[in-house]
Amino acid sequence: MTAAILAAAALACRPPSASPLPAPRPSPVEVAVTIDDLPFIGGVAAGDSPARAIDRIVAALRAAGAPATGFVACDRIGDVPILARWGSLPLGNHSSSHRPIDALEPAAWLADIRACRDRLSELGGRTPRYFRYPFLQQGRTAGRRDAARATVRELGHEPAPVSIDTSDWVLNPPYVSALRAGDRARRQAIATAYVEHLVSALRHYREVARERLGRDVKHILLIHANALAADHLGAALAAYRREGARFIALEAALSDPVYARPDDYAGPIGLSWLYRFAPARGAAWAWDRAQERELSRRFGRP
Repeated sequence: MTAAILAAAALACRPPSASPLPAPRPSPVEVAVTIDDLPFIGGVAAGDSPARAIDRIVAALRAAGAPATGFVACDRIGDVPILARWGSLPLGNHSSSHRPIDALEPAAWLADIRACRDRLSELGGRTPRYFRYPFLQQGRTAGRRDAARATVRELGHEPAPVSIDTSDWVLNPPYVSALRAGDRARRQAIATAYVEHLVSALRHYREVARERLGRDVKHILLIHANALAADHLGAALAAYRREGARFIALEAALSDPVYARPDDYAGPIGLSWLYRFAPARGAAWAWDRAQERELSRRFGRP
């Protein structure tokens, strides 16, 4: 048998496992996008404006077919027309001053969220449906947590929890600095980190849900209305699509029974709902803290 024939025979006998297999497609998952700190937070590049940045966020949502809900910090509204740039996006109450619940006396906290409710009701013609706690903090004690939740409902709101928490807020100040300095390489590095971080958060919280419940949940993603979202939300939503995400409205996400489970966490940290429901797993926040520290180490603290 010639060498050529021997070589051909060897190739023919190569086990099938030697051929590269296509990567498995991610399993589908439903995700509702929510955006905090409307109308806009942080700076923009020279020559840009918050109004134009908002327009780009809205355009990215539309292009991705992603319904979203925005949460307004009412003391930041200022020029009312800028809030109108969010168009038909449903708007929720994020308090007036965006101060954490334990930084105010109960009566002052009630006045703070009532004032924002009244302002948004005046602008929109009806009471906003949803409320999002500033910093996701709901009270250091069980008594404060439960009283606050009752207050939110008495004001006509439904609490809007989060399952996919992110530290995108860490990246925005260095990103804006890079924009203003004309540092293209640093700007691109931060943009890449932004998308990678959001994807890492999706993967992490899918694992948490499966570990705790044995299944995926209808997820609720938290991001912020800032320059990073204006420039790179489209890329992040495309990456979510590649991860199997289908975008749904907040109302649809909240139909998942997981959000009706008892809240079992009282403490100073703003946690994902997947850490809060009974039995609470506050220590799991170590993953989120590590993400925040790593992003700060790489790009500087905000």
